[in-house]
Amino acid sequence: MPYYEEKDGQVIPYSGEIPQEAIFAIERADDDAIIQTFSGGFAQEHLMYSYPITTKVGKKMIVGIGVQGANEIAKLLGNIEVLPDVRVQEKDNYFYGVVRAKDIIRNVTLAGFGRQSIFIQTEGMQPTDRNDEHAYVKALTKGQRNAILAISPQEAVVKIVQQFMEQKKLGRLAPPNTKLPTSTAEQKQDTGKGKGKKEGTDELNKAKAAFMMKWSSFKSLMGWNEEKSENMRKEFLTKNFKKASLTELTKEEMIKGIDVIEASITANQQSGEGGTQTRWNAGEKTEEPAAVKEPKAETTPEKTKHEELANVDEKRKVAQALSVIGYDRDKIRATIHEVTGKQKDWTDSDLKKVWDFIDKEKAEKPKEEKTKDDQAAEDFLKGV
Repeated sequence: MPYYEEKDGQVIPYSGEIPQEAIFAIERADDDAIIQTFSGGFAQEHLMYSYPITTKVGKKMIVGIGVQGANEIAKLLGNIEVLPDVRVQEKDNYFYGVVRAKDIIRNVTLAGFGRQSIFIQTEGMQPTDRNDEHAYVKALTKGQRNAILAISPQEAVVKIVQQFMEQKKLGRLAPPNTKLPTSTAEQKQDTGKGKGKKEGTDELNKAKAAFMMKWSSFKSLMGWNEEKSENMRKEFLTKNFKKASLTELTKEEMIKGIDVIEASITANQQSGEGGTQTRWNAGEKTEEPAAVKEPKAETTPEKTKHEELANVDEKRKVAQALSVIGYDRDKIRATIHEVTGKQKDWTDSDLKKVWDFIDKEKAEKPKEEKTKDDQAAEDFLKGV
């Protein structure tokens, strides 16, 4: 996204380095605008945001255009079309959205990219353990914003932004007056100063990321939706650590939690079609009779770990293939359920049925010539 500088009542393009703090503040303000718009509320009056930064030559006001500002620019220019062939991919707990915009007069098409954590983020843009139900929409909307700003002539954008300034459509963001309080875990973990403190925080964040990746694997194994996953994670933290949020855990507690999740994954994989299912509990284990599951045609007790991992990888490829042809997360799960007749525990035979369905869907869609922007979008997704 291009940034601008507010100077003596005028707006000019800014090419200097922008602190992460300013970028985070502007992105968070835009997140709030996106949520308000898509939750049925009134659109915010601010079309862009400014944030003060300090440089070697003094203080400056950095301006970033918001989602609503980009949409307004597209309306005023009148020659920009947002194309419907949007793409979204989930990887490493982030949604990556690709949206293309076309200048119908100059016959030029450019892509915009949006990135959004699937978890709610702190003011420092650090992910928490709470799912962000608007993450998918945010990734796409930011991709659309960036596509519009990329295709719009810079000279015209500067003039329009100046009009926004005169119309008082600029939202001024203030930096925090005091340092943000650290979490309980950070206070326990970071007892040093300077470099030692930063290293402690980095290690805590790495442990948190590892915990969430392991939990994501467990969630996929159990076939939980986002709401169920969040409720079960709260139960897990309460039972094992008597804490309500992942942000309250120390690094050691997170590592211990990873071990418990791994044990639960193993127990559920070994339980098969009967026996007992182990509830997670770091202190004591309680067991209850497992619900009767439908027989798995191709699963045997001798199935190797390599074969299990291959099956998981095949599921991921199926989901990505459905995403490419335009299916969102809910539609992907509903489609697999409809084709296989199962909510989870899909066998290789089940996945082959889904592949046949995907091939049929692709065959029924008219083929389009791949453009340079299509290739750029694919290259972007491969690299994320």
